[in-house]
Amino acid sequence: MARLHLGINTCFAVKRWPEPQQWLSIVKEELGLDCCQFS
Repeated sequence: MARLHLGINTCFAVKRWPEPQQWLSIVKEELGLDCCQFS
């Protein structure tokens, strides 16, 4: 059986939160995701 990793692309956060550290906090703590693609 294949394993899938759910993640998110950070393009949604670039204009609202200018610091990448803020993006990681949102992805991990608020969305509960472990994988993200920086853009």
